[in-house]
Amino acid sequence: MKIYSDYNNYNSTFTARCPEIRDLDWAARTAVKYEHISPTNIRRRITDLAINNGLLAEGQTLHYLRNIRPTTPKRQKISGMYNMYKRLIEKITFVRQGWQTEPMPEAKVIKNVINQFKNDKYGNCGEEAFLAGCIAKLNYVKNVYTANLATKDKKLNHVVCVVNRDGSEFDGTVKPFNTIIVDPWYKKTEFATKLLEEYKTSLKNFLLLEDEEEIIFHQKSITPINLSGMDIFILRANYPEFTHPYNGREFMQKCTNKKPRY
Repeated sequence: MKIYSDYNNYNSTFTARCPEIRDLDWAARTAVKYEHISPTNIRRRITDLAINNGLLAEGQTLHYLRNIRPTTPKRQKISGMYNMYKRLIEKITFVRQGWQTEPMPEAKVIKNVINQFKNDKYGNCGEEAFLAGCIAKLNYVKNVYTANLATKDKKLNHVVCVVNRDGSEFDGTVKPFNTIIVDPWYKKTEFATKLLEEYKTSLKNFLLLEDEEEIIFHQKSITPINLSGMDIFILRANYPEFTHPYNGREFMQKCTNKKPRY
């Protein structure tokens, strides 16, 4: 089983006529340009495989597999994958502790996340969404956020980047044809109304969703990405690959700040 994230097969099935979605999709692709392992992506694959083979019931967590007996080749394979996943979780926890030891300015967090991807080759949805959002900020997008998904009753274990197409602040309210989800982990950038519906089926097992549960944003987890003008200037100089190539129009033209003065 290939365990590295395969972003060469990124699913660009976004609304192609929307230039802002195309621009943010570029930010998502750029955020995951460093080959790395995502333990939660492994967990998603194992969960779907175990449910499809009758070793897990819908709604059961992956940890029900800890008692599985490898009495057949198929059981042996899934058991081995589960044990690999547990080792990956231990590894990424250790790696995160090394890079995220204390509260720090977001410009420093960006550098640490990049180093985590480049040096340790581990990262999950949180790191990927944060870096995609930072890349949008480096291209002068005004209001960029990260947020956990949620249902009415619980916070879900998945983080995405959120931007309103018109540049307005995001407070958790999804505006049709305006609110955009940038999800490098899921390999899609799309209007939130469409992607939240898609998650209800494609990520049902992974997120432990009940039938017909509505997915919303966890209000307390909505966090703006704040970078000063000087932060942007320095980071653009240090990471020129995060600067969107000129293509005849301004990146995210409806919701960018004028280039700041330093």
